[in-house]
Amino acid sequence: MNHPHTHPSSTRSLLPVQPSSQDFTTSRSTPSGVSPHTEPDGQLSGAWYSTGELGQLLRVDPSTLRRWRTAHPRQGPPYVPISGRVVLYSVRDVETWLAERRVMPGAVG
Repeated sequence: MNHPHTHPSSTRSLLPVQPSSQDFTTSRSTPSGVSPHTEPDGQLSGAWYSTGELGQLLRVDPSTLRRWRTAHPRQGPPYVPISGRVVLYSVRDVETWLAERRVMPGAVG
């Protein structure tokens, strides 16, 4: 039986849906029947990127992300400062940030 071949890169999105082994995820063990605390938007259970990982995905140097975080007014996608040296970016926030910056050629605006 013949199946059409789809090139793998044509089905990939910019940001992976499943976190890699290097991504930061949160897991908690809880007593039976008790849910872990999550924010109303469910972000606690989502995938997170470090500055270096997001820089690779966006094809910018990590120093560019650091500069965006310290600019006045602040630029770049939303972030969560974990400590003085650790900053995380939610996959969902980054996808929303990218979608908001999408330019449609020929659109009136």
